[in-house]
Amino acid sequence: DSSILYFARTYDPKNTGGGVQLNFIEESDNQLFRDNVLNNIINTIKNNCAEGYSLTDIAILTRSNKDGSEIASFLLANDVNVISSESLLLNNSKEVTFLLNVFRYLSSPNDKNYQVLLLSYLTQNVYVNDNLFEVFTEAEGNKLIAYLKTKNITLDFGKIANYSLYELAEHLVVLFGLDKKVDVYLQFLLDKIHEYASRYDNSIVNFIEWWETRAEKFSIVIPEGIDAVRVMSIHKSKGLEFPVVIYPFATSKIQIGEDFFWTAETKIEGLAAAILPMVKELENTRFAAIYKEEMNKSALDLINVMYVALTRPKDRLYIISKVDFSKGERKLSTNGSVADYLFNFCELNPANKTEYHIYQFGLFAPKEKQLTEQTSNDKVFENISYNNWRKKIQISYQAPLVWDIENPETSGAHGTLIHKILAKINTKNELDKVLASFQHKGLIAEEELPKIRIELENVFKIEGVNELFSDFNELKNERSILLPSGETYQPDRVVVKNNMTYIVDYKTGEQNKKHVEQIKNYKSLLTQMGYPNVNAYLLYVKEKSLIDV
Repeated sequence: DSSILYFARTYDPKNTGGGVQLNFIEESDNQLFRDNVLNNIINTIKNNCAEGYSLTDIAILTRSNKDGSEIASFLLANDVNVISSESLLLNNSKEVTFLLNVFRYLSSPNDKNYQVLLLSYLTQNVYVNDNLFEVFTEAEGNKLIAYLKTKNITLDFGKIANYSLYELAEHLVVLFGLDKKVDVYLQFLLDKIHEYASRYDNSIVNFIEWWETRAEKFSIVIPEGIDAVRVMSIHKSKGLEFPVVIYPFATSKIQIGEDFFWTAETKIEGLAAAILPMVKELENTRFAAIYKEEMNKSALDLINVMYVALTRPKDRLYIISKVDFSKGERKLSTNGSVADYLFNFCELNPANKTEYHIYQFGLFAPKEKQLTEQTSNDKVFENISYNNWRKKIQISYQAPLVWDIENPETSGAHGTLIHKILAKINTKNELDKVLASFQHKGLIAEEELPKIRIELENVFKIEGVNELFSDFNELKNERSILLPSGETYQPDRVVVKNNMTYIVDYKTGEQNKKHVEQIKNYKSLLTQMGYPNVNAYLLYVKEKSLIDV
């Protein structure tokens, strides 16, 4: 092979200005090969750091962004800082995709596609002993909810409805155990959720639409100056130099760049031109020259890529490639590959073999230590920090009610609360419903609920009260009366039944003469408005008495 001879002729044994190591991993299974490459990369990084190099001295060059993304994610998962503009897209993270799919599910809980996606992640990454098909076929009703229940995980839709978008994201991270270790992808996703919620709204649906139009631009941003390995494509490394370069997955094959070609040599009457597939069978046709030319272009392109990768290092180059002897003899690619070229070259230099399928050229001298050691101020976090503010702070929704200067007898949070609950009750049977509504809004704490229920049940036991909350023809709760002068008055409760009118005003404090004057004024106003047979009552909650005025 001419390329191999070219490499052999230009290698100068006297040039000991650095070292090159070629490691050929013998593995026919592709996934096992990739796992071996990733572990080899991490070991190479650790060895170089032990010999005086920093992470910033090391660059990893890949042929594809897919390889770069896999490497970057692996290094981050193993606590190695990484800088990569093209390999750290948030969409590359399985955890980010999972959390976004939970959002999609919450917006469409009956969509089975989202249930399958979430169950697929859980069975493949968390509960690996569970089978997705069995889970989906055996569970009844909502497959996801049923499965989560077996894992003691509850999606409380009532609680979720009260969360802001960012709170919801943090809640889900904790709920599914994604906070157990630091995941920089999830942290950046939370930052984007916070950015969206601060600028726009807290709608899950709107956020998903916003995300999908921008997802390809969102990536992890590593600050300048941090000690980190650089992961980039070979193409983007042109013109750059690094003390240490790792070239993994060095297995690219010569592949035809064009799938079809046009020809005017159809030899078919009436057919001036035709398009033909660029396939190997052309070697035995009159189009052999076209096929050979295309193959030469592809080979030259591969050589150029190799040249860029092999000329980026200043001190050390580590090439991780592949060799396959699974069938007794070495398996070669059809048209040639980087792995074939490199292994053929190494076979011409058996003296440089240091271990099984490992070859070394030049010298690997330790890096000279710098005169001054730089102190790192980097702080390493062991998990995603989440503090539920709801457990630390209680927000009172009643402050404006407490400052009710027009009705000083209701001053005080508890008295105001009781007054407002009574104003929302139409009939005695609605007591539990109203209490639940107040609790849902955060106006009643869970531990306060039993005490308040008993207090209000005792109110309905007061003689005459029950009749004022049942069998009425017309009811007006806290309706304002507007006078021609512009003044307004607001009785707490007006009931019309059996051609009789009853006015009730709730008082949670002590008895006062002003209360009588106030209720008599209401009685007079309703009489003037034409209400029949008006009766007025003062209901003192604390004293448990109903006074006919």
